[in-house]
Amino acid sequence: MNILPKLLLTIVLLLSVAPALLAQKAAYRHYYRGAMLYAEGQFRQAEGHFRQAAEIIPDNFYFTSAYALALSRSGQYESGRLLLQKAGGFIALKDPERVSKLASWHFFQGMSHLYGGRAGYAAAPIRKAIELMQAKPDGRQLSILYNALGYATLLHQGQGSHVKAGIAPHFHVQRRSMERAAQYFEEALRHDATNAVALQNYRTLADTLGLPPGQFSAQADSLNQRRLLDPIFSSMPANIDRTLQLGQFEEVLFLVDISGSMVMEKVICLNQDRFDVMKEMALYLTDKMPETTRLGLATIGGDCAKTPLKWMPTGSLSKKEMKEELRFLYPDGTTPLLTMLVKAPELLSAQDSVSKSIFLISDGENVCKMGDLDICEWAAGLAGKNITIHVLTFLESGLHNTGAFAEYTCLAENTGGKVVYIDNYRCTTQLFDFNLLETCNLAIPPLQRSQCWGVAVKDLWAIFLEK
Repeated sequence: MNILPKLLLTIVLLLSVAPALLAQKAAYRHYYRGAMLYAEGQFRQAEGHFRQAAEIIPDNFYFTSAYALALSRSGQYESGRLLLQKAGGFIALKDPERVSKLASWHFFQGMSHLYGGRAGYAAAPIRKAIELMQAKPDGRQLSILYNALGYATLLHQGQGSHVKAGIAPHFHVQRRSMERAAQYFEEALRHDATNAVALQNYRTLADTLGLPPGQFSAQADSLNQRRLLDPIFSSMPANIDRTLQLGQFEEVLFLVDISGSMVMEKVICLNQDRFDVMKEMALYLTDKMPETTRLGLATIGGDCAKTPLKWMPTGSLSKKEMKEELRFLYPDGTTPLLTMLVKAPELLSAQDSVSKSIFLISDGENVCKMGDLDICEWAAGLAGKNITIHVLTFLESGLHNTGAFAEYTCLAENTGGKVVYIDNYRCTTQLFDFNLLETCNLAIPPLQRSQCWGVAVKDLWAIFLEK
């Protein structure tokens, strides 16, 4: 008698849950589009996409943080601040990235205060972020944090704006604040001498105050000059080895795209086709692997129903054999990415205690359909099997590649992996990780000498408010 109502209730629950599961890819598409628009300064448009991503997956720390910061950046300070508080609750106690996320969370609070015109509240959370990041220091990110601390120090004026007849509203800045800010900008350069914004900020204050060039300012000049003189593939493939750290896994399966487009398109700065560069990268990374790593090789090519050209389980190839297989690969067909990717875990061991990675190298978006399978939800299931997906793509990170990067991002994020793309013009590999930190590298506004406090007060400058 009670079976039918229970069955109906089960069906209703499944129908209500299914759309949420199938919408994960849509959430990542919105997140990616929001990231592109945000980077271009189109904050209100970005806000709409971040909001939709956060509505689809409400407990995602990155989606909610991005939405909150976009709100603050587009003039909705209080709404952004409250949403950031909520985002902090999405950082799980056992999250392996907990400390990194907490550092980001404190930093975003500081940035929200800055965007809301409340610089006096910004320094404390930024300092907390710096303290947390010392546990796992990242020079580039620490540089951005110190640059933001210098910016907050310069703009922190307790008396607020000054209004005087015949002069536009402005802040007053005294020499001691400028000197303290300059120290933070130089500290930013100590962590990353290539931080052009921190260098500009330091030089603006140094020139204004008549300070001598700092040690790290000169080092930045040297590094930038070397970069101009030596544009030869300097950070690829070397940087990708440090970025992905494939050697930490006990098993690594190379899943490589051998579709025709890999030959038709070139890596412009090298004047080599993507296929040859792909093989060079794979050979380099294979050479860097420990001898104990169990290696496997699978190819993406042919069509959606065709048997892959290579389908070799991990442990079936020595390093020498792996290199031989890579050297003699040839192009074949289209990009049945999804079909091959979903089958790929069968080439890994079934032991959950063994750390495993699928390293996907591709230049395109999937051309095959597999019913209603949501690739993001599928990837989330791999995490429990100790499988990480890393992606190297030849596609440019732009709005025209939204679909592909949405898939790449959720594959990596749901399994603890990374997405790397090749900059065709600068011959470098870039980590694609819409890290809001990278968008928070603020340049200080122009300063002008001020006599608002009388001619006797010589060390006073003004920062005029934006209209």
